[in-house]
Amino acid sequence: MKKNFTNNMTPTYITALSIIAMLSIASYITLKKRISSQETDAAVINLTSKQRFLLQNIAIYSLCLVNAKDRAETESLRQDLLATMRTIETVHKGLVSGDKSLNLSGKQSPQIRALYFKQPVHLNKKMNQYLAEAKALAHAPPEKLTSQNPHLHNILNEFAADLADSLEIIVNLLQKESERDNKKLHLLETVVLGIVLFALVIIGMFIFRPMVNRIKEEGDKLLKGETRTRLIIDSAVNGIISFTQNGTIKSFNPAAGKMFGYQSPEIIEKHLNTLLTEPYHKKVAGWLQGILQRDTFPGSKLTAFEVEGQRNDNTTFPMELNLSTFYQDDQLFYLMIVRDFTEQKRTKQRTDVQYAVTRVLTNSNNIEETTKELLQTIGQTLNCALGFFWDADKNNHILLRKEIWHTMSALKGTAELPPHQISFASKTEIPGIAYSLGKPVWIPDVLSDPRFSSSPLVLRYQLPGALAFPVTSDKEILGVFEFLMREKHYVDTYLLDCLNALGDHIGQFFIRKQFEEQLVHLATHDPLTGLFNRRRFLEELESRLAYSCRYGIHGALLFIDLDNFKQVNDTYGHQAGDELLIHVAAVLRQQLRKTDILARLGGDEFAALLSHVDKKQAETIAQQMIEIMSQKGNFIHGHATGVTASIGIALFPSRSSKLSSLLACADHAMYLAKEKGRNCFCFYHNDSR
Repeated sequence: MKKNFTNNMTPTYITALSIIAMLSIASYITLKKRISSQETDAAVINLTSKQRFLLQNIAIYSLCLVNAKDRAETESLRQDLLATMRTIETVHKGLVSGDKSLNLSGKQSPQIRALYFKQPVHLNKKMNQYLAEAKALAHAPPEKLTSQNPHLHNILNEFAADLADSLEIIVNLLQKESERDNKKLHLLETVVLGIVLFALVIIGMFIFRPMVNRIKEEGDKLLKGETRTRLIIDSAVNGIISFTQNGTIKSFNPAAGKMFGYQSPEIIEKHLNTLLTEPYHKKVAGWLQGILQRDTFPGSKLTAFEVEGQRNDNTTFPMELNLSTFYQDDQLFYLMIVRDFTEQKRTKQRTDVQYAVTRVLTNSNNIEETTKELLQTIGQTLNCALGFFWDADKNNHILLRKEIWHTMSALKGTAELPPHQISFASKTEIPGIAYSLGKPVWIPDVLSDPRFSSSPLVLRYQLPGALAFPVTSDKEILGVFEFLMREKHYVDTYLLDCLNALGDHIGQFFIRKQFEEQLVHLATHDPLTGLFNRRRFLEELESRLAYSCRYGIHGALLFIDLDNFKQVNDTYGHQAGDELLIHVAAVLRQQLRKTDILARLGGDEFAALLSHVDKKQAETIAQQMIEIMSQKGNFIHGHATGVTASIGIALFPSRSSKLSSLLACADHAMYLAKEKGRNCFCFYHNDSR
């Protein structure tokens, strides 16, 4: 639009300037002519008057010459007379023919020229005669320089008065002509001035007025455009900031002020680094330099970066900024458009948490493993430094810390944390608050919250942000996840809702896994003693037997049968018999290592699977079992029952290392022990059959 306006106005503007130029030239010529005419007239009048004065000097010099007293005076006066004559002659020629050195043009009016060359005045002839008389006197010999000299007589009487009168006539006529010419030139100036004024009025009305109106219209459009641009910038949802090449902020729209927590006046003239966290100071400076080097046409490129912004209250937030360059008054500026990336980050964070939790719950095998993975997954997704899982102990109304997760930076001190418990109703510990409220809790700044000033975790780790959410199932709280964050964050209510739903989802998983684990336990364990049952024991035996055969690892299978157990049932009842079996299982378990397996095969029969033992070690363990049974294992309610143990031992690997053969061997050895009188053990030998 600006280009079209300029193109349309150019011919009109040129026409107006041409008219003004011509009128100015005409005025200049008229003025110059008047000045030149006045100068010429003044010079003519002045020189004509000067001739009258010079004629008087000639008369004086002539008288003095004839009256000179000595030769020196005569010569001096002679030279003065000749010099005066030459001056008169030069001026006279200039008046008649012109002389630039005297500012004489030689142009004369007909009246003046007639006075010079025509009768009755014929000033030119008279002047020449006068000069001839004076010259003759000047060159006369000394003896003729007397008062009777005819040349002196002519100089003083014949020509002097006549020349003076003629010059007076010419001067008067010149003055009259000069006045007349001045009047004409003045009239011409007035006419030219009138024409100029008239032309200016016409130009103003028909040329400059439309131009001024057009310029005003264009100015109004520019002003409206600038106002519209300012309104757009002020109403933009994104922050728009301009700053100089050295980082000094020059403009700051309201959206940026709301985003960073500043009023526009208090941030203007501050450095751009005020709005960025320290790690991004050098990065952004490098990006700006790179844009400047690549951006051949300022404003043509817009480069996006993701950085971390810093608000006026020192809180941080993710933001995306677009950088470009522009020039104003030949000075380079940067334009930065800022978008708060917090909501997008939070949305992604919520999605990531949901996906991560779902993935963990889908792939986990047991509750303990799942809890550890959930702590790590949620903690890393939410950019936390430390995480805990608190198990709800309904009987004692406390939360017990069961699992800990931490980043490497938060590793210090976790190993020294003692077992910790929190009351359900605690208002000074974040998990207790989450449990009592039954919903997620987010504390943006734990360090400045007086409720947690005495919290051991807060005091130990000095982590500002905290988050906790309960794990629930049918409104029953099973436990609480707690996380400590590296930085302060504003509360994300949508994330809290997400964690609330995830807490219920995790709780349902825990209940389902507990039920599944109970089913597995019932299928693989003896319901009375809690030991492996026959099915589970045979699976373990088959696995270890195969491992033993492959790698040559020695082991032993012990069959244990209680002696006189039927009498206990008959004498004390089956409940007492069950109690005795439970007691026997505990006593036998104490004699085994953690890697050994003890199982109840049914009734009063038990079996033990020992790995990495030889015959002597197996013998020692069997002897300890027999002795402990005699000492502690046969008492019920303080009464000795006479129950003992007969143990059969089969070593492996052997020539007959099949599962069925090994079981038969151990069973046969156990019956040999009974035949020997019970309360003893026997090894299986090939010849024992």
